[in-house]
Amino acid sequence: MSLLRLFDFVKELKDIFNRETVVEPFNLFEAKNIDSLNPTLFDSILENGATLTLNTNISGALMNVTSSAGSRNIRQKHGYVPYQPGNELRFKFTVTPLNVDDPNYRVRFGAFDDVNDKTVAGSEQHGNGPFWVYNNTVGAGWELGLRSYITGAQVDKIIAQGDWSEDPLDGTGNSGINIDDPTQGQIFFIEYAWLGRAPVRYGVFDNDKGKVYCHIEKHAGVKSVYMSRGSLPVRWECENLGSGAIANYMVQECISVDSMGGNSPTGIPFHVDDEDNTVSVGGVLEPVISIRLKQLFERRTIEITNVSVLSTSNGNMRWILLLNGTLNNPIWNDASNVESGVEFDVNSTTIAGGRIIAGGNFANNTDGVSLPLNIEEFISSDIAGNVDIVTVAMQSFGAGEDVSAAISGFTEK
Repeated sequence: MSLLRLFDFVKELKDIFNRETVVEPFNLFEAKNIDSLNPTLFDSILENGATLTLNTNISGALMNVTSSAGSRNIRQKHGYVPYQPGNELRFKFTVTPLNVDDPNYRVRFGAFDDVNDKTVAGSEQHGNGPFWVYNNTVGAGWELGLRSYITGAQVDKIIAQGDWSEDPLDGTGNSGINIDDPTQGQIFFIEYAWLGRAPVRYGVFDNDKGKVYCHIEKHAGVKSVYMSRGSLPVRWECENLGSGAIANYMVQECISVDSMGGNSPTGIPFHVDDEDNTVSVGGVLEPVISIRLKQLFERRTIEITNVSVLSTSNGNMRWILLLNGTLNNPIWNDASNVESGVEFDVNSTTIAGGRIIAGGNFANNTDGVSLPLNIEEFISSDIAGNVDIVTVAMQSFGAGEDVSAAISGFTEK
């Protein structure tokens, strides 16, 4: 092993805070495109003829753009990866940036979002995060980006390939690795631990050399935080920027996000219920209580940990936890006068559609069920700022029954 490789190996054994990485990483999110485009995991924006298709032969999502200027394809995780202060987040992307090199074509992928996507009136306006860029519109080729909203406007800091601090990855650096052909796929990574001043590290994985860092963006000793938040989504985007372009596509393959140092959620716990009121339900599922994020809190995530359901009469009951069903007449009330970014509804009487994420039955007694939930489901918002709605709905297997329900444990992050 060369001295330079030994130095890189030692660097790999420490996290971004220079702590020995003796713990196993805790996986927060992963996705692959084997037999589905995972529509529950990702949101898309397709403009000016752009399409998203699945190629099962290569387990890839083909993010296609047309030859028209402004054809744009965006794929972003639904909701945000929750950041825990003091822990490092490691994002690994398997990407083939483009099919044909074209001077009008730009690719970006990383852990970032865009204020311009937030089209829902009153939604929280921010755009932050680190990303990779392949931008041949000015002959730049590879670049690195770091987006910030700390000034009240979205600003991208772009680091040219020749200015990368560790290795330009053009064959002339210490590693000898050359990624200049964007039609060849790579495993790219981004690592950061926000805390306002922590560094951001970029690099690639090589078959022979392992993990190779190309740039470290440092922020200690500066006046302000380098971006507004640490909880960010995974995102890929490609776009034809000029006339005379050709049809092209990026292949988005796999993604994995790990938290180094484990995962010990420290969000604020809350509870909502329908107080001492009961609802009479029959043989059709009816909503009993629902929650959602308020406007200006769309970038939070909610983890539901406990649900309690009760029949005050002697009935056999079914209950479900439903994501994004359509309520007929919601009236939203604050879950808490302070701190909480959640509001709840007990007014709706019908619900349609949605996806069941938990449920069960209880027998003909008045005890009901109170249970912890073991589901990996973070409730948040989509790419445009539309918030998720979670509903406890119930139905009777017999005559009408009086019921009550509570979302008796949820944490906001």
